Amino acid sequence: NAESWGINFCVSQLCVTCWMSLLARFPLLSNCFLASGLATSGDLICQLLEKQERFDFKRTLRFSTLGMFSSGPLFYFWYSKALPRIMQGCTSSSVVKTTARKVLIDQFVFSPIALAWFFTAMGTLEGKDSATIKAKIKQDYVVTYLADCGVWMPVQFLNFRYVPISYQPAVVNGVCVGWNAFLSYMNSRSVLPTPPSPKHHTLVSM
Repeated sequence: NAESWGINFCVSQLCVTCWMSLLARFPLLSNCFLASGLATSGDLICQLLEKQERFDFKRTLRFSTLGMFSSGPLFYFWYSKALPRIMQGCTSSSVVKTTARKVLIDQFVFSPIALAWFFTAMGTLEGKDSATIKAKIKQDYVVTYLADCGVWMPVQFLNFRYVPISYQPAVVNGVCVGWNAFLSYMNSRSVLPTPPSPKHHTLVSM
């Protein structure tokens, strides 16, 4: 009814106000906790969709840890510090051109490195050796990066165009709920065995 809707709306507004206050006062810490929570949510969603018999809580813990100590700080320093500094020498009289340049730098400089780091860090947390991690990257990196381009280029254009710099990491983390579910799926895929190379028989003339 209208009364319960009004109460829910007020509570939601209070939560948003508190979050914005924390984000302004403790931006790094807030983004780390946000990244951890959203990474956890993404992995739980993925496991629900996979319809496993039981939840793999260690897998969820790995995602949560990666969000807290890797994705959160990485997103914060890139979007709040490094990228704005890079863009100081890439501004244009056209807002659209400046935004497009920012998206291209983000997509073709930051994203490839961040994605490679994701597979490397997750593999390390899972206790995989370097050969297995390299095989995983070789198998799934390109497909994941193409999906990354399809999702993040339009999202980041809108983010860079309309959202203040201090809130851009939060927008990235927000979209990361669905994106983390996809990354969880890609990371959980088994590395297919490499097919043996065909043997070449040498004909010996008599």
